[in-house]
Amino acid sequence: MKDLTEKLTRAASWLEGRKWKLEESRSLADAGYEELTLTLNETADACPRDMLAAVVRAIEAAENGVEQTALEAEGAVHDGTWLLKRVDWRREGDGRNPPQDNRLQLYKRYVRVTDKNPAAHVMENNCFWVVTHMFRFNMAAIEAVPAGSSGVTYAIRGASADKETRLWDYVVEKREQLTTTTGVIVVEDDEFKTVSQQGFYGVRAGNLNHRGEAADLWDPAAQAAGTLVTTPFIQKNDNCTVDIIQRRTVYKNVDNAGHSEDKDFFRTATVQEAVAAAELGEAPAASGGVSVEHKSDLDPSGKWRTRVVTEAEERDLDGTEIQEQEDLSETVSVTENRGKGSAATVGSQAPGTLRSVVNTRSKGGWWVQRITERVARLWEEHTVRHVWDYFEHMLEKRSSGVAKADLPVIAEADGGTWSELELREREHGKWDVTEVAHTEQDVDDAAASMSRQAYERVDEEESVSEFKLLDPLLAEGETPPYYGYGTGVEVRVRNERTKGGKFRRVLRRVTELAHTVPYTALKAWGESVDVETGTSATAMQAATGGSDGKSERVDTEPQPNGMFRVRRTTTTEESGVKKTYGVADDYLSSAEGEEGIAEELELAAGEGKAVRASASVTRGGLLHYTKITESAKAAQSWTLVNKTSYGSDKLAGCVMDALLVKLYANAELATAQADAAAFIAAHHPFEIITGTMSDIHNYFYYQHQVGFGLHVNKFGKWDGTLTLRAVLTP
Repeated sequence: MKDLTEKLTRAASWLEGRKWKLEESRSLADAGYEELTLTLNETADACPRDMLAAVVRAIEAAENGVEQTALEAEGAVHDGTWLLKRVDWRREGDGRNPPQDNRLQLYKRYVRVTDKNPAAHVMENNCFWVVTHMFRFNMAAIEAVPAGSSGVTYAIRGASADKETRLWDYVVEKREQLTTTTGVIVVEDDEFKTVSQQGFYGVRAGNLNHRGEAADLWDPAAQAAGTLVTTPFIQKNDNCTVDIIQRRTVYKNVDNAGHSEDKDFFRTATVQEAVAAAELGEAPAASGGVSVEHKSDLDPSGKWRTRVVTEAEERDLDGTEIQEQEDLSETVSVTENRGKGSAATVGSQAPGTLRSVVNTRSKGGWWVQRITERVARLWEEHTVRHVWDYFEHMLEKRSSGVAKADLPVIAEADGGTWSELELREREHGKWDVTEVAHTEQDVDDAAASMSRQAYERVDEEESVSEFKLLDPLLAEGETPPYYGYGTGVEVRVRNERTKGGKFRRVLRRVTELAHTVPYTALKAWGESVDVETGTSATAMQAATGGSDGKSERVDTEPQPNGMFRVRRTTTTEESGVKKTYGVADDYLSSAEGEEGIAEELELAAGEGKAVRASASVTRGGLLHYTKITESAKAAQSWTLVNKTSYGSDKLAGCVMDALLVKLYANAELATAQADAAAFIAAHHPFEIITGTMSDIHNYFYYQHQVGFGLHVNKFGKWDGTLTLRAVLTP
């Protein structure tokens, strides 16, 4: 069996070239609808019935959903855009008797896409909305929703597609919101203010209404003083409009907005409040105990809230505050008087009495007097402090309120006892006295310290005594009996008086230990330096040096403590070391330098070499030499002249005269000899036979001239020129 693909291919091939006839044409002008029906009649033999379903499918596959322009049938062209609506087929008899149903009739119905739509129609109209519908019939596709604007929105509604033609019917809805307002409504009114409110709904962008006019909104910045505009509600709608509710408050002038009075023992205060269009002026100056305060606060509405505060103070109030305090050191009393016409004065006071006065002005201009009196009392030894430590005993006594005639006198320092006396006069004329008595103790071991390093030890002892330390050189058998003085020991003694007249004694002993530290100070080519340094009780002597490549130097320096600062420097030279390096190089020779240290130097020049040297004797008895060896390069030779002349006639081809000049450098003598022998051998005697009747023998030979300009150079090679000449002689 054939598969579906093969059947469709055969069906499409069968349809090619078939002539379709216009069977029917329908048109609905008002609705913009037009339909064409094409038919194809074939016998069953031309179209086998098993292929009929494949033919229908082939038509659907080729034309379903495909827009066709200029549809042609029976030679006529139908303009417009056409879509396949349906495909039908049926059987019909062929008119025979008996009838046969072997005739097939195939129908294709097309519908034209006209996009012809009725006019728009208003479907809803009220105080908020105007809704308009625009109808669309037989549309090939649903159009894009038009872009809306502030207050205007579009929507596609009721969209449906025809099952046969797949054309769309739908409605484009335009929804326009109208701008409405509530008008101005008074919502609150009292003695202080009047509040009005208005609302706008559907305000478009730029605060315009649906007619494009500016909405009658209140401008908060363009209000008279005392008027405040607020917007308590703003809402953005989904159609890009705004709902706005505004509130306007008009504040009234109120002369008696509030009154209060406050009265106490010192003053009477009255407060008067009001609401006015202007702020209060400058308050009057205080006078006679009466002060006035003006305060004006600007309200957000532009009105001023004013407050006048008047205070009247009472006159001559004595003892409004009394304080008294008494202790062992003083008596303090404080008195305050109010409502005074003049300030209080301090006046003169008796010794021990301190009076201070503070006068301040009140708001009403009266004086407030605050008088403080402090009377000092004698308070003896109110503080006693004992301190007893390893070094001294200290007694401290303090007294207050001492009269000048009773002040103590400080004692002189003696025998380890000394005193301190501090006198401080108070502001009221009495004195504070501090007496401190110090009694110093003898201390043998007041302090001791010791520090030790690798080569030094420091001991320090400190004591307190009425006797000072003596000179170490004179102290043998004294106290202390032993200073430890000797070689390598430095002793220092310091005696310092204390405040009480005793001696603070310091004995410092620095002992330097004999030592030596060896180290290698230098490692160099062919040489090393070893150093031994330190201190010694005796001077150091040089032991070796001047042979076997060694030299020695000793430095000895005496120190103040009897020791010697010593240093031994030993230099060891290494024999047999050497370094070679290139010195020169040219076309004919090269030179190599050699520097080294050796016990002796031998010069031996081999073949082709030249040697020269210089040397000096080191402190270690070796030779420090420099040797330069020159080497000859390969032998060189050049032909300076090579001239030959030939004869003619019977001597044609024969050398008549030959001259050869050669230059040699670094050459062997045998080379020049061989060149001369070869030249002579090349010009040897010969015979020429002539004559017509009989043979005539003619004999020729060459006269040879040899000139030598050769000499032996420093390498044992030969330099110079060789001149060879051959002249033909009959």
